[in-house]
Amino acid sequence: MLKKYFEHKQAIFFDLDGTIYNSDVYWSYAYEKVLKTIDASWVVFERNGRSVLEIWKDLIAENRLKIHLDIKDLVKFTNIEFLKILDGSDAEPLDGFWEFFNKVKNEKKMKTALVTNTSREVTNSIIKKLEVEGIFDLTKCGDEVSKVKPDPQIYLTTAKELKVNSKN
Repeated sequence: MLKKYFEHKQAIFFDLDGTIYNSDVYWSYAYEKVLKTIDASWVVFERNGRSVLEIWKDLIAENRLKIHLDIKDLVKFTNIEFLKILDGSDAEPLDGFWEFFNKVKNEKKMKTALVTNTSREVTNSIIKKLEVEGIFDLTKCGDEVSKVKPDPQIYLTTAKELKVNSKN
């Protein structure tokens, strides 16, 4: 069945958070730390693949938070906290990642891309921590496109840059 699924496919796109490694706990701690510093530790949130900026916009609106910081500063502080937590962690790729990656890259000869809503700065730190630097043909980050996932722009841009048909 797997063989038929990859028939005529030219590329495969990997998401970062929750696909290559489990990032939820690290992001949760980062948000909790920032929420605590703005006296909003009572706020509950879900990440669900959204960008840090989108999450802060939703958190502020849904909880009617009165913030004296610019939203860009909240994003910056969240990313800083995340990177501190990641640096002290034992994060590694999920079980089965390397086997699957080698199959599609080396056996199926497919082009590979890492496509994430995460910023380039944070993504670079993550891929270094996970020791997956240089394995993808292309890495496309959320701050490099005008519309992030679930909008298809990041996928279409990646396909174009890889010189593959977006249908394959």
